[in-house]
Amino acid sequence: MDMNVKAFSITEQTVVATAVAGTTTATISAPGHSASAIVITWVCFSASAAPAGAVALTIKEDSGGANTTRFQAEISANATAPVMLNFVRPVRVATGKDAKVSIPSLGGGVTGTITVGYFIAGNQL
Repeated sequence: MDMNVKAFSITEQTVVATAVAGTTTATISAPGHSASAIVITWVCFSASAAPAGAVALTIKEDSGGANTTRFQAEISANATAPVMLNFVRPVRVATGKDAKVSIPSLGGGVTGTITVGYFIAGNQL
């Protein structure tokens, strides 16, 4: 088997989370291999109606209770159409850690949806 094909084949994966009138969190579980890490390449956020106020979309590294913020963006109270964030420099979570992408409650009856594109990087051989 050609080791370069195995080492450099990247499969993008996605995770979707939706919540009504509550915090929306898309969780990506830590890779099974301890030397591998989650790399987030894009995030898409949408709301079913205008949020009650501006909110912060965050990407956090979950270290078993002690979360480290890796990225944060303020989203306007006028944002209802999908907001697409493509990372020129992807957000990498430390090896062996979960990633949590979340937005707080958008207001009563407002549905928030987050879709995250990511891949697993590191020693997967």
